[in-house]
Amino acid sequence: MPGNLQKTPRRPPTSSQSKVLPGAGLTPYGIYLLGRSFEDAGNAVMLHQKRPFSDHPARLLFLHAIETFLRAYLRLHGVEPAELRAYMHDTQKMLIAATAKGLVLDPRTVKYVAATSDEGDYVRVRYDYDLRSLSDTWPDVSARPRRINHLVSAVAGLRVAVRDVLRATGIEA
Repeated sequence: MPGNLQKTPRRPPTSSQSKVLPGAGLTPYGIYLLGRSFEDAGNAVMLHQKRPFSDHPARLLFLHAIETFLRAYLRLHGVEPAELRAYMHDTQKMLIAATAKGLVLDPRTVKYVAATSDEGDYVRVRYDYDLRSLSDTWPDVSARPRRINHLVSAVAGLRVAVRDVLRATGIEA
């Protein structure tokens, strides 16, 4: 590369430098507030989107809110940031771990969160879109997106459940 445009090679971290995970300093309440922000952003996108080609941007925000609320609950119950990171975007594994630690959700919310994970919705809304899925007459029902109002309800149910647990600890939520 000519002159000053040459990149300086990165040096590997020394043993005295520890790798800090993004978000590792957030409290469970901070993670909960982040989830509220994603939920609010999803609602804003739905409210202000003009001539939508797709509801995928709102779906992505709502799916990330689900993930973030589950992380808040798990963090509140002692799951370390490195363990949370290991879940990646697997909301079904997070849901199983959270319910094992006492999270109580409406059965419809559990079913919906599990289905979004099973179907790979988090990846699908980011990278895959089939215009045929917009048609109610398209026979491939499995590829048709689930109704967004069910997603919004699942997010709200999870938010309320996590909020109530946080409040019970004395944390303002």
